[in-house]
Amino acid sequence: MGEWIQQLIDQLGYVGIAILMFAETVFPPLPSEVIMPLAGLRAARGSLSLAGAVAAGSAGAMAGNLCWYFAARSRDRSAFTGFVGCSSAMGDGWHSIGRRSSVRGTG
Repeated sequence: MGEWIQQLIDQLGYVGIAILMFAETVFPPLPSEVIMPLAGLRAARGSLSLAGAVAAGSAGAMAGNLCWYFAARSRDRSAFTGFVGCSSAMGDGWHSIGRRSSVRGTG
């Protein structure tokens, strides 16, 4: 997996980083733990700047987050009530707000 990510960063530079981070946000099986260290390696070798790599990664991730935001925003609130208040049986899983809090929230 790392080879094609490295090739994309080498060929497209900052745009490649942004595309990969966008894809990582929208399609979770693509790990940012591989993308950003490779971008940092390119910055350390001088072919990219560190600030540019961080900015490109942040912009790509933010674009992916905005896609999810607008997708959720276009849905009715009742589509998400099944997710609110869930946790694992052991009590040490993920935590969320309660139904009462989610109903009071403003959109």
